[in-house]
Amino acid sequence: MRNVYTFLKAVWHKKYNDLSGGEQKLLQLYLFLQSKKGVVVLDEPSAYIDRQHVKQVFTLIEEKLQQQTFLIVTHDVRDIRLVPNAFVTVLNQGKIAAELRGQDFIDREFTQELPFIYDFAQY
Repeated sequence: MRNVYTFLKAVWHKKYNDLSGGEQKLLQLYLFLQSKKGVVVLDEPSAYIDRQHVKQVFTLIEEKLQQQTFLIVTHDVRDIRLVPNAFVTVLNQGKIAAELRGQDFIDREFTQELPFIYDFAQY
């Protein structure tokens, strides 16, 4: 929560439209993550956000896992590396291609069986 406060303090004096796209997205995420809903759906939460802040967002999500369930849709394998205890379902053309724990996903090499998985961390 300290990172949330630090971020909000830095942008508090700005109007929303004066924030960069990444700052707007981060503000939306931090505010949305304050909800007490049982299930929270996040679509591409790391898009347009620098990796340092992505890590902070996923740390906040991890802190809330005891009280909430998160359904996160992402194309960025690096996001999965931040939640190794999560359950991962890989879809390929609308069908389930794999179901495994996050750490098992991280440890597995998918280049042959699922070549559409692109690991940004390698590039």
